[in-house]
Amino acid sequence: MTQTGRTGWYVRVLKPGTFQAGDEIGLLLRPNPTWTVTRFNGFILNRKHSRDVFPELAKMAGLADHWKQWAADAIINPRGG
Repeated sequence: MTQTGRTGWYVRVLKPGTFQAGDEIGLLLRPNPTWTVTRFNGFILNRKHSRDVFPELAKMAGLADHWKQWAADAIINPRGG
């Protein structure tokens, strides 16, 4: 991941069940189209260069609460982020 920024597919399970080779999947919603997995991974690796995005991350739909809180805290205390 640190060399390519690629980590594979991320999906959210909406309905428990069985999934197997050949089953069809589809994209239902992309709430943050400008934030690809690659972009977020780059942010994680280079946080000190990305402070301008903290307000956006603090309010981002679907982002884990601990990342939202981390971004919100970094807005208030830039040296702690």
